[in-house]
Amino acid sequence: YADVLSRVRSSSLGSVTEASDVIARGVVVSRWETDYKSEDGRVGTMIHYKLRMDELLKGKRAGDFIEFVVPRVREYVPQWYRTVPAGIDVGQEWLVFLRDGERGLFPFAGPSSTLQVKGQDLIFDMSVKYPYSLEKATEVIRSEVTDAGH
Repeated sequence: YADVLSRVRSSSLGSVTEASDVIARGVVVSRWETDYKSEDGRVGTMIHYKLRMDELLKGKRAGDFIEFVVPRVREYVPQWYRTVPAGIDVGQEWLVFLRDGERGLFPFAGPSSTLQVKGQDLIFDMSVKYPYSLEKATEVIRSEVTDAGH
């Protein structure tokens, strides 16, 4: 538990915000998997999540939905893969920090880029209460995005 808490504290909300192309909060409305082949012929599986956005905090997106992908750990995993909570599922609310990549938007900062929303609480790695409330995190994100002139 102390290990997870120190990882939470070391993952600065400001730096994750700055490094994100898209930051959104919303509910997962669907989840599906697709297989793909890497350049060298190895097979991988991509988990796709479709999020109905309640709020877009950074980035430009048309419409009310965004999709992001997470590689399933199998024989082949892309270099950009970072661990995210395994329990992301339909009906749950999430605050996601995403980058644009070769296969679409993806969480890039490990569990710091996928925070579960439960009321005003943010949950890191589906187990630890994040040091900021949703309201406070949103405030920090907005000020970072404004300061960066995006």
